[in-house]
Amino acid sequence: MAEDKPFAPVKSNKCLDIEKLPASMRAVYDKLPTGEDGDVERAAFWGLAGKPRKYLYDVPNYDSMQCDKVDAHGNCFIVMGYDRWNASYTSGQQCSHNYAMDIVVGREGSQAKGKALDPATGEDGLRYVPPDFKRDACRIYISQRADIDRYMALPKGTVGNTSQDKPLATIALKSDTLRLVARHNIKLVTRTDALDSQNGKCSNADTKGYGINLIGCNDDGPGMMQPIVKGDNLVECLSDIVSHIDNLREVFINFLKHDRDFKMATIRHNHIQTGLPGALTSPSVELLIDGCLNIIDTATNVETQVYGLNMLEPIGLTTSYLANLSGATSRKYILSKYNFTN
Repeated sequence: MAEDKPFAPVKSNKCLDIEKLPASMRAVYDKLPTGEDGDVERAAFWGLAGKPRKYLYDVPNYDSMQCDKVDAHGNCFIVMGYDRWNASYTSGQQCSHNYAMDIVVGREGSQAKGKALDPATGEDGLRYVPPDFKRDACRIYISQRADIDRYMALPKGTVGNTSQDKPLATIALKSDTLRLVARHNIKLVTRTDALDSQNGKCSNADTKGYGINLIGCNDDGPGMMQPIVKGDNLVECLSDIVSHIDNLREVFINFLKHDRDFKMATIRHNHIQTGLPGALTSPSVELLIDGCLNIIDTATNVETQVYGLNMLEPIGLTTSYLANLSGATSRKYILSKYNFTN
């Protein structure tokens, strides 16, 4: 078995990448002293060793609206206002009851710049950017009414998507990696209430709409979305299959016994001699030889397998993968000790 390799990004960026500095900041950096004399100034420039950055070259300004309350520190933002996912309040203009909180760290991701070239003046000017659900590095988005699946370009899966006509309350998280860690346990539970936050009825008619979809690589194409197997039912099914196979083996063993008896009777058989009542012919020498060879061949290549190795395989399979003997299971037991689903 190939050794598991740790996850590694397809493309990694330099930790301190001077190529991404705006022109004015690059000019400042190039003028810093070299050697040990410039260590302190370079540390202040990059914000190393816990020092505050002297220049916020990688912090774009947030393009806020009049209704927004913005709390920011460096490239960390908490924005409280209306539901908004792009340069304008697209859904906010159409909805009441649509307050939202947008927590963003790393606005514009690796492309973040505090300044950009102003074509009119030829100098670097301040950059103002709206929410960007694709490029922003990390986001926790909480909205009273949102078409979140459209904002994040998510597939329908089997549960369907939100829509602009029927936005729903949502909490969404996005980053390069997500880790949910609990000291005790984690529950993913759906349809806990008869009504949703929009006073819409949570119906019993369409149970698929209340399920949990695990969609890798954002792909719900043909044949991709399939139901999760229930472990206990699978063990019961496989145990029945093993039992049926064992029963078939017993049937086959009985067939081999009867087949051997028939062959023995056949190779010993003779006939009454013509014209000599009571006198019997001798058994056929050719049939005797061929029959004995066939019996030996069957015993060697079939019966020993059935009575030997194959006789133990169903027992070993059940013990290794399917048996839960008084709570004790083998390392290969197919059911998880920790994780359950309905």
